[in-house]
Amino acid sequence: MDDITKKVISSAMKDRFLLSRAIAEGLSKDLFESQEEKIIVDYVLKNYSKSELFVDVGLLKEAITEEGTFTLKVGELIDEIANEEPLSLELLLSYMDVLKRKYAEKEFLSIGKKIESYVELKAHKENIMDFAGNLIGELRGIVQGRVKRRLDPMRFNLIVFTAELESRTGEENLILGYSMEPFTLLTESLS
Repeated sequence: MDDITKKVISSAMKDRFLLSRAIAEGLSKDLFESQEEKIIVDYVLKNYSKSELFVDVGLLKEAITEEGTFTLKVGELIDEIANEEPLSLELLLSYMDVLKRKYAEKEFLSIGKKIESYVELKAHKENIMDFAGNLIGELRGIVQGRVKRRLDPMRFNLIVFTAELESRTGEENLILGYSMEPFTLLTESLS
């Protein structure tokens, strides 16, 4: 468990804004290598990503114990994370990029091993086109993980725009933009 992962988890646990930004940047348990880190991140994402509550260390330990995934290593990691200071947003984003890069490299190695084993086996059970199609899907997943942050702002703007449209009443004119009423009154008064 390296310092980068501890600091990212700590920042996500201690600051709601940093948690929301980390989620927008693609925070998931897959970015972490150790099982203990995955347990903590998975619990935080499941239970705190949509709520306004802050993550309490005691409640976190108790809840993970109730799930049956608590071990001494998980407890020690939670204590270490609790002692870490949260990162600034800029550093959090940089650390998230490092985690995504490590995850992408691990996925590339996995894909390389799949290709190697496919080529080495003489009796191919799978059609080469199906095999290549599956690999393309995995590569697309890596690319989507890297560009997630560029997609979320547009999604957010569309949600806000849709909510504004839905909030308008039926009596109001549903034209988006400026009202033409002042220009009509001006034209009437000038003529």
